[in-house]
Parts: sequence; C-alpha cells; structure tokens
Amino acid sequence: MMDTLFIDRKDSTLTVESKHLVIRHPAQRQLITAPLAQLRSVIVAAEVVMNSKLLWQLSAHQVNLVVLHPREAKFSAQLFANGQHGNIQRRLGQYRLSQQLPQNTLLANRLVASRLLGMSRLLQQALIKRPDLRLPLLLASTRQRKQRQQLLHEPLSIPSLLGVEGSATAGYFDVWGQLLPRELAFSGRKRRPPPDPVNVALSLGFTLLTNELSKQLVAKGLEPMLGFYHQPSYGRDSLACDVCEIFRHRVEGWVWRLFAEQTLTLEHFGQQEPACILNKTGRAVFYREWYKFRSKQLSSMRRIVRLFVRYIEHREALFERDSHE
Repeated sequence: MMDTLFIDRKDSTLTVESKHLVIRHPAQRQLITAPLAQLRSVIVAAEVVMNSKLLWQLSAHQVNLVVLHPREAKFSAQLFANGQHGNIQRRLGQYRLSQQLPQNTLLANRLVASRLLGMSRLLQQALIKRPDLRLPLLLASTRQRKQRQQLLHEPLSIPSLLGVEGSATAGYFDVWGQLLPRELAFSGRKRRPPPDPVNVALSLGFTLLTNELSKQLVAKGLEPMLGFYHQPSYGRDSLACDVCEIFRHRVEGWVWRLFAEQTLTLEHFGQQEPACILNKTGRAVFYREWYKFRSKQLSSMRRIVRLFVRYIEHREALFERDSHE
C-alpha cells in the first residue's frame, strides 16, 4: 500500500471531505480521493490551493506535508504531523553537546569518514556493471578509503574537514560521471540552478532525503536545525544535513541506476533557462521511483537516527555525572 501522495499538477485544489483528501482540477471532471487513514505523507511540487482546515486535518491524522518549490528543489516547507517530541531533556542535551567543540569535531570527522566510505563502496559496486572503467574506479575508490583512514587516525578541524570533503567529492564526481550516458552532459555537481538532467535528479533526491530525515529527527525529539558538522545556518536543517552524509551515496547510486537503466531519459526533461527541469512525465516517473527507494531505506534512516539519540543521551549522562562530581 502506497502511503505517500505526490501532487504536481498546477492549480489543483486540495480539501478534506469525510476523512478523505480530495483533489480537484479545473481541467479534470473526475475527483481524486485518498483516505487520510492510509496516508503518511503528502508531497506537493506545484502551485496548489489549500486551506487551514486541510492543514489541521492532516495533522490530526498524523499525515506529514512537504511543499517543494516547483523550480528550486532546495526551497521547501514542512508540516510535521506529530509536532515536537515531549522529551525536552533530549533537545537540551543536543544543545549542550553542540557547544562542546572536541566532541563536535570528533563526530564531524566520523560523518565525513562515513561519506568517504560510502563513495568508495559505490565506486566499487560500479565495477560489476562497468568493468571497462576498472582503473579509474579502483583508483578513486582507493583514494577515498585512504582519506577515510587518515581522518579516523588524525581528526581534522571542522573548517579543514569541509575542504577535504569538498575536494574528495569533486574527484569522486569526476569518476562517477563517467558511469552515465554521455548524452546527459553531466560535467560535475552543480546546484543553482541544475544545468542538466543528472543534477536535477540529484538535487531533488537530496531535498527529499533531507526532508525525510528532518521528519525522523523531529519524531525522536531532536532539533533538525542544530547540527554538529554542518554548523547552524538560517533556514537550514543542519542536523538533517549531517545525517545525509551517511546516505548520500545511496541516492547517487539510485540516480545512476535510473539513468543507466533508462528509467529516466532525456525525454523526461526540459529546459527553462538557465535551468534544466523535470517535465510532467518525468516527475511522475521520478516520484514513483523515489517512493520505492525511500521505502527500502526507511528502516536504515530510523536506525541511524536512533544511534544519534543514543550518542546524545550518552554524552548528556556523562555531562550530568561530571557536573555532580
């Protein structure tokens, strides 16, 4: 049963009637309905009409709402159905931990090490599909693992980490891009705006991943905007970005497969200068595939968020012990 509803048709009107989400469109006589009891998330990626009754009905039925900008995936808004978790001590522990520079730095190094390991693993997995790229894939994978080992033995400051990760990611995408069909014209990671189909898929995938992780963090009583590696920044869910480091290679592997298997092709994209965009058919394909990908990753996301909770609670217990000695 699909528990996520994707809405990307402009000028749709969303209402709630008899515990059903009802979608109307001027050009369509037939209504689209979905029982609220079967939904967990509604993702809106178009200009639609909705009212306050819809919002509190979604919240009452524990349905999360995500609203994406139709053209800029990085702009989004969320309504968390469960609200804030009741354990205020957990958030206080997170705030206290964020002020402890040595612990922040150690955690940040582990997150970047996880990112490097993920990139290395994905390149190694690609060897099975692309033995013709054996040499560059092996060299890049080995380089990522060596950098990871250096971080685990000699942790760096957070500013230095940002430089290491940026350089490693640029080199990784140089090789990762060779896995893709040439007609996609991918020449590296570019975000604002994404100039090609691959960057469009990556940006939207990372936005949906961050939104999902923010939801999981809030459900466990953590503040998604207060990170440890990604420092607090206006409007950014920095802790969700921290956790993203563990999952980015999975999104990149998924995007590669979408194009390699021609699930997504050039026909699913259009140009709206200066940006490349998903067209209507492409959005339908993308969101369908995202739902399947997300379903497979959900248990891992929840497990990693629980590990963050345990780490914060462990550090808080140590803080309490030391403060009473």
